[in-house]
Amino acid sequence: MKTISDRLADVIRPTGDEDILKVAYPTPRLKIHRHHVVVIAIVCVVIIVLVANQRSTPAPSYPPTYAKEIAETVITTPITTSASSFVVVSVIGEVEKPGLYTFTPTARVADALARAGVKESANVLGINHAQMLTDGQQILVPNSAEPIEQANDPNALTAATTLVNLNTASVAELMTLSGVGSKTAEAIISYRQTHGGFRNIEQLREVKGIGAAKFEALSQEITV
Repeated sequence: MKTISDRLADVIRPTGDEDILKVAYPTPRLKIHRHHVVVIAIVCVVIIVLVANQRSTPAPSYPPTYAKEIAETVITTPITTSASSFVVVSVIGEVEKPGLYTFTPTARVADALARAGVKESANVLGINHAQMLTDGQQILVPNSAEPIEQANDPNALTAATTLVNLNTASVAELMTLSGVGSKTAEAIISYRQTHGGFRNIEQLREVKGIGAAKFEALSQEITV
């Protein structure tokens, strides 16, 4: 009769089929260690906190009066352009270079006449040289043979009240005289500088380009 120990020995005795019962399970390709799990958990917590803060931050609000001021500022602020930085005028008639000229808004008719070059045959007594230029303005310089037309300006001065001083007048001022262009005006100034000025208006006869007829026309417009 077998004892208990003999029976146990029979049970645990190798049968020869142990290799068949062994199962070789494949090892996982990705091994996640414990410290990896900790890092991933920390990153998730940080992301959740940031998203929660962004959602909980209120949008900036402004009082109604401040918003109204901003709207009014945007609406009422004028849009500036460069169109007012210059004016274009037309100079025609008895000038050397008729055409269009561009000036700053502070320029005057005298500047336009100087640029165009007034001919000696011009009659500029009816032109207000002190008038400010305006964009689109046309300046007509008539011939000396044409009748004088005083500018329609309450501040315009007539020849009877305006005498040009030969000893102090500039080129532009001398060009306001009847029949005096830029060349004659420069000749008058050259004579004045050479001879130390004019002692009387009759000396104007000695200037090149001033004949008897022209002096007769100028005698009522000049002084010393």
